[in-house]
Formats: sequence, structure tokens, C-alpha cells
Amino acid sequence: MRHLLTRIKSRILSAPPVLDNSVLTSLINKRLVIRSGPKYNIYWDNFRDYLVNDEITLIGESYILRVMPHISFDIFRSFEPNVFLDFSELVEKFSPRYSEKTLYNILRQLIDVNVLTKVNTKYKVNTQISAISKDEFIEHAIKKFTRYTPYLKLKENTKNINSVREVMTILQETFKGTSFQISTWEVYTRTFISWISYLGLPGLENIEFYSFDESTSSKIPTKILKNQLLTFTPQKPIRDDINTYWSIVKDRDNFDIRKNNKFLYDLKAIGVIHYWKDDVIMTKTGLQIQELSDTKTIMKEFSKLAHRMNKIKKAVDIIKDNNVNNIKEFRVLAHELVEHINSEIYKRQTLGKIYNWACFIIEYE
Repeated sequence: MRHLLTRIKSRILSAPPVLDNSVLTSLINKRLVIRSGPKYNIYWDNFRDYLVNDEITLIGESYILRVMPHISFDIFRSFEPNVFLDFSELVEKFSPRYSEKTLYNILRQLIDVNVLTKVNTKYKVNTQISAISKDEFIEHAIKKFTRYTPYLKLKENTKNINSVREVMTILQETFKGTSFQISTWEVYTRTFISWISYLGLPGLENIEFYSFDESTSSKIPTKILKNQLLTFTPQKPIRDDINTYWSIVKDRDNFDIRKNNKFLYDLKAIGVIHYWKDDVIMTKTGLQIQELSDTKTIMKEFSKLAHRMNKIKKAVDIIKDNNVNNIKEFRVLAHELVEHINSEIYKRQTLGKIYNWACFIIEYE
């Protein structure tokens, strides 16, 4: 940089032949120099700050994240280090799963997050990536996020951002020159949140994914139509729900959301995850449970969360107050918990699941 300064005659200069191409590329990537045809233009303010403070001023980068991270990773892991793949090859490889337009958008996003590069119609993995792995993917995407303007704004105001709706406002303010329907902004918002969660970055700690007011939106999970603490009825045995939780932790990329929808419903209700049709987000509570190592402590945490649900709490009281020993006795005493259900078969099944949850709580109290 200091050598380059001595060669500056004007605001625009020819590329100094004494500088290696990799050095020039580094200067461009660090936003100190911009290429203009065969010449190079200096970012003068950044250049000055670097020379005075020996620090590079952080300049945010703004682009809209349109593709979920697990889909992006799925395409990324089809590459090999230092091997170019032509777009036509990729189209053939991923057809009919992804259309040409969808695949192009995924590849463009992989370039945006710094894991792919492009030369003409050919793509290859960033040369700084040594292995095709999720760890490498996350590491390089995180580096890019340190300059991503919407994330910088979110991180700066984490304590004041309490809802997904406020996250959407950050995107709308960042991209003021663009005009989208609210439904489109909602899609981009949940994609942005999914990336933050996938990369394990801070910023979502204070966001409430649920509140109990009416909402006209089904895509932004800040509001739901009813208070699940009062109305929740479990769909699956709680130990099966817990096993599903650990399946998500271990391999979220290959987790089948549609197949496991009922388990996800239970886990969302007790507050450990939120899910959309194409992604699962760990809540603050869900992340905290991951850090626990003792099985009994983990079960106790799930027991506490389950005990907050009104019907489950009532079931525990029924069992304790009446010394209930089996499901038959419970069904006789707990009919009020399912009085809203018409089908007798469904009533029996539902009481069985409620009983299962209540017994679990009693075991781990």
C-alpha cells in the first residue's frame, strides 16, 4: 500500500507493473482499490485511514439473500477443489430438481457469500477453501457476513430488535431502492434469519418468534392466532419429540421437515425451535439445551418446558391428586382435557399422548 501511494500521480492510475496480481486482487477485495477498465481507482478515504491508522475501514456489502443456506450448501458440496464446472454441466447434474433460473440464483448467492468464484460460464470453489466440507462452507460464509450490511445493522441493534418484523424492517431500510410485495419481504426475512442461524452467528438472542396477537401473515412467525400455552395438545410422545430435536441438531441439512411435521409442532410449542416449510430455526432455549452434556439435566429442561402447557399441567395434577397408576384410570378422570374433540377414537389417542407427557414430567421433576 505504501509503495502504491508513492506511485499515485492522479485519482486514476495504470496498474503498477511491480505489484503482483494477487496483491492487486487483495487490494480490490479489501475495498482499497477499484478496477476501472485497464486502470485502478483509489478509495481515497479508506486509503488515508489505512495509512494513518494501519486499519482498513469496514465497508458494508449489500445484496439480498434469496436462497436458504442448506440448499446453498447442497450445491456447494457437489464441487471439488480447483475444478471448474461449466453452468451447462451443473444444469444437467441438478435437473430436474432445480430449474436453470433457480440454479443460477443459487450459484450467484454462493459467489455472494464467498465460497464460489466464476470465470465466464464456469464456476469453481474459492481458492482459499481447502476441503469441501460444511465447516469450510460456514467459515468462509461467516467471513463474508462480517461485511454484510443487514447483519451489521442487526448485530449493532441486537438488544433493541425483539421481533422478526423488526428484522424485516432492517432489510427494507437497507434496500430502499427496491420495491417488493410484503410477502416477498417476508420470504427474504426468513431466509436472512435462516442464514444467521445456520452459521451460528449472534443476533437472534432477543427475538420473540411468537406473540399472541392476531396476524394477517402466515409467513412471519412473530404472531400466532392463539396462545399455545393454553390450547396446546401434544401430537407425539415426548421422548420421540426429544429424539427429533437431536436429529435436527446432528444433521439439519438432511432433516425432512414435511415427514416430521408433527414432531416439529410439539417442539415449536414448547419453545425450542421454530420452523418454516423449508427450514428449522433453533430458538435461544433450543441452543442452550444443545450445550448441556448430562442426559438427566437435558430431560429436566424438557420437563420444565412441557410443564408450562396448560393441559399438561392439569394432567400432572390429576395424576398426583388421584394417585393414578395407569392410562385407563387417567382416561376416566381427564375427559375435560379433550371435551372439544368429537371422535371417541381421537379422544383416546390424545389422552394417551397427554398422559405420556405428564408421566415424563413427574419422572423428571
